[in-house]
Amino acid sequence: MSEDLWQHLQQFTESAYRNVELGAILAERNARSLLAGDEPACQEDPYQGTTPFEVIYRFDRMRVLKFQGDPDERGLTPLLMIPSLINRSYVLDLMEGGSLVAHLTHNRHPTYLLDWGTPGPQHDHLSFGFYVDDLMSLATAAVRRDAGTDRLALLGYCMGGTMCLLHAALHPAAIDRITLLAAPVNFHDEGVLSKWAATPKFDVDRVVDTLHHMDSLMLQTSFLFLKPLSAWQKYKSLYEGAGNPKFTGSFVKLERWLNDNVSVPGELYREYVRICYQENRLVEGGLVLAGKPVDLKEITCPILNVIASKDHIVPIESSRIVSTLVGGPVREELIDAGHIGIAMGSKARLMFETVLRFHGEEASPPPAN
Repeated sequence: MSEDLWQHLQQFTESAYRNVELGAILAERNARSLLAGDEPACQEDPYQGTTPFEVIYRFDRMRVLKFQGDPDERGLTPLLMIPSLINRSYVLDLMEGGSLVAHLTHNRHPTYLLDWGTPGPQHDHLSFGFYVDDLMSLATAAVRRDAGTDRLALLGYCMGGTMCLLHAALHPAAIDRITLLAAPVNFHDEGVLSKWAATPKFDVDRVVDTLHHMDSLMLQTSFLFLKPLSAWQKYKSLYEGAGNPKFTGSFVKLERWLNDNVSVPGELYREYVRICYQENRLVEGGLVLAGKPVDLKEITCPILNVIASKDHIVPIESSRIVSTLVGGPVREELIDAGHIGIAMGSKARLMFETVLRFHGEEASPPPAN
C-alpha cells in the first residue's frame, strides 16, 4: 500500500470517528431541548428534484407530491413511489436524463411520490408499524382520491420496497401492482450490513435508549465503512473526469443527495432492526405490525423485482427470495449496476423502460374476498 493511500485511509478513519462523536453531541442536545420544553428546530426541507410538482396532501412532516406532465387519457393506474426512510426522496428524480420520475411523466403516466420529510425528536416514539400501516395508508388514500380510482400501484426503493411489501400484505385490495428497486427482503444474507446489524452484539435497545433516535451522521459513517476505499475511488474518478461538465454536474448532484441524510426516529429504528435484521420476520414468518399479523402470501398482484447485480448493500439473494414468499406472479429484472446506480444515471435507463412497460399494462384483477 502506497504512503499516499495509507494517509488517505487514516484521514478517512479519523473523519468517521469525528462523525460518530458529533452524532452523540447532537443527540445530547436534542435530549436537553426536549427536557427544557423547547420547540424542536426542524423545518420542512425543499424538494430538490428536477420535475415540477404540486403537493396534494400533507400530514405533519409527510407530503404527497403529484408530478406535473401532460394528462393521461389511457386510464392508467396511478403510481406512488415510496423512498427509504433514511435518505431523501429525490433520488428518483435527481437529474435530467437520470430521473425515473421525469421518464414516467414524459410518457404521461400519473406519478406521485411520498416525501417523508425530516423527523424531529417529537417523532421518536412512532413505530415502524405506524409508518407502514397508518402513514402509508394516508398517502395511498390521498393518491386514490386525487386520481379518482379504487386502487393504485406502488414502487419502493431500498427500504421503501420492503415497506411496500408489508403495506400491500396489510391492504392487498388497494394495490394493483408493485415494483421493488434494490429492496431487501431476506435480511440474513451474506452482505456486510446484515452481518453487522443481525449480530446479537449490536444492542439496538441500548442505542435507542441512549440516543432516542439513530442519528444520520452515524448511519452515514456505517455505510461508508461498508466500502472503505470507495471515497478514494470516487475522488479519483472526479479528478479524471474534471474536464467533463456533464460528469462533474452529475457528481455534485449525487454527492448532495448522498450527504443529505435523515435521522431515524428511535422506536421506528428499534422495531425495524429487530424484526428485519435480527429476527428476519419477512422470511421466517410470525411478523406483526401495529398489532396486525402480516402474511406476504396475501399479496397476489403482479410484482416487478428489479435487482442490482453489483449491490453491496442488498445482495442479489436478499431480493430474489421474494418470489417464494408472495402469493402472486413475480417478474425479475437483473441490472448491471450498484445500489445507487440502479435508481439513477445511465445504467438505470433499462430500469426506466422496464418500469414504464410494467406499469402501463392492463390493471390486475382485485384479490378475491
